[in-house]
Amino acid sequence: FYGDDEFSLHEHLRRIKGEIGSDELVDANTTTLDGATVTPQQLLEASAVIPFLAECRLIIVWGLFQRFSSQREQGRSGRRGHARGPAADEWAGLPDMLTQVPDTTVLVFADGPLRRDNPLLQQMISHVEVRAFPLLRGQNLDAWIRQRVASAGTTISQQATRLLADYVGGDLWVMSGEVEKLALYCQGEEISE
Repeated sequence: FYGDDEFSLHEHLRRIKGEIGSDELVDANTTTLDGATVTPQQLLEASAVIPFLAECRLIIVWGLFQRFSSQREQGRSGRRGHARGPAADEWAGLPDMLTQVPDTTVLVFADGPLRRDNPLLQQMISHVEVRAFPLLRGQNLDAWIRQRVASAGTTISQQATRLLADYVGGDLWVMSGEVEKLALYCQGEEISE
């Protein structure tokens, strides 16, 4: 998972966790690894752990692909990477390593914005499900707002949707809070301009 829309990425991870089981079991069966420092051996060891009272474990690796980003991309994201040298060699066999991950492990690599020409992403693209989370704009953002308002138990006029999208933009963390406040204020009545 990668992209500028961290809200949707986190929501998708929350859905995956919900499929694993209750909150207590998910916490006991979730391991989060820092992609900036993790080694292939550490990843394999974490993946090999047997689930505790559940059918599967969840391993989330944050920021591994950023290590292989170009200097231009790293500058945009504010992260420093190690695109060349030992790290590149160390992770060259990642697709083969994935065959050693047991079926009881759900392995998710999560990153911020990446370019499609990221070397590790290119290496992995045919071996894993890749999901991009770009910032929502235009009609996609309008549809998201209407869906979020509906899930809050109310409706919103088209004009109010457009106004909200214009003022807040594609930051869904902020947008989610604004929709929640408006829904509480309107108490089930339509949100208007």
